[in-house]
Amino acid sequence: MPDVYTTLSVISLLLTIGGLLGGFFAFRNGMTRTANEVQERVINALESEITNLRQRLDDMKDENVRLRLIIDTICAALKSRGLAVTIDGDMVSIHDAHGSTTTFTRQALVEQRIDLLFIALLVVGQQGGELGAPLLPDSQLRQKLQGEFIAHLVGLKD
Repeated sequence: MPDVYTTLSVISLLLTIGGLLGGFFAFRNGMTRTANEVQERVINALESEITNLRQRLDDMKDENVRLRLIIDTICAALKSRGLAVTIDGDMVSIHDAHGSTTTFTRQALVEQRIDLLFIALLVVGQQGGELGAPLLPDSQLRQKLQGEFIAHLVGLKD
């Protein structure tokens, strides 16, 4: 009888070890398969994104060509009216029939818009009962208004 119990214990131990090893390998195989499936999905998603980006790039190239043609058409129309427009990077020069030239840069346009914004803020500030213009020099007024505008944009001031 003791031999039967010993034999059954050894068989039980071998089955337990076999079950543990089988479970480990099944788990590892499942994890590898899952990792491969996830990797495949990521690769497919990235390939799809690359395809979409290439299509958008092609669309933007077509739009850029269309806009260049429109600019060329506008320049030709203005030239027929006696205004020659030259575009060099960020700088646009306009020459008229009298020989005068006007040059604009993107920075100059931005500065003009900022000046208009500050004038509008000044008017709004004065109408709100805040009379800051006569009391401050231009540079201090700009600095004050710019600080208030930026503080308003980032939510520091209502």
